[in-house]
Amino acid sequence: MGRLLFSNTQNLRHPLGGGQQGFALVSTMILIPLLLTLTFSLAMVFYILQNKSLAQSMCVQEAVRLQENLRKPLRELLRMNRQATILRAKREAADESLASATSSGVPYAIALAKAVQTAVIVEQIAFHARQLAWLAQAAELRSQGERTLQNRALRLHVEEFTSRTYYYRSLAVEPTPSDSLSPDYQPVPFFTTAQQQRFRYQVDLTYAWPTFKDNLAWRQPTECSATLEGEEQQWKVRILAVKAPLSF
Repeated sequence: MGRLLFSNTQNLRHPLGGGQQGFALVSTMILIPLLLTLTFSLAMVFYILQNKSLAQSMCVQEAVRLQENLRKPLRELLRMNRQATILRAKREAADESLASATSSGVPYAIALAKAVQTAVIVEQIAFHARQLAWLAQAAELRSQGERTLQNRALRLHVEEFTSRTYYYRSLAVEPTPSDSLSPDYQPVPFFTTAQQQRFRYQVDLTYAWPTFKDNLAWRQPTECSATLEGEEQQWKVRILAVKAPLSF
């Protein structure tokens, strides 16, 4: 009788144990896809956030670096204003001497005054060439900064890359007087706005997942701008704009 009860008890327990194992197996089969989906989703979110942050920081870094590099030609150009003023005074004196000598009618005095004037003009032309060289260097720095950012951004598979300047010269300065061979170069009244360079581009955040590109196209428009502000030889970089919203 005892053996019969024991045997019946075992028979009752086996089905229950098999049911638990089956339930566990089914649960595991359901959870594995969910866990894989969650892992993939987290990896995708991390990738998107990482690229979003990288695109934004990269834009700001290069915009700031560009303006930092432009400080030197700006400082050097403004530092030359003192010598430019001296040359204009020498030219004015030479012109007056020639006019006086011409009025006197003395050939020797006229020739001497003309030689002095010519020497001053040559000095002005050479000086102005050095001024223009600083402007040319600033233009090359702007082009170089744009190329550097564009090359870095290529790794993020950017689209629609644009660079915009706000003044027709490489530095936001104007010659004064404009008709002089050795003018001063002074910052324009709206210098901070005119000096900036603004970059815009879009980053394809789903590039790493070609399967999802047709159904899930995430674009991040990135925009940044930096400029210089200050006076005399004290110029500081100022960030004017940083934008990186997500676009679906």
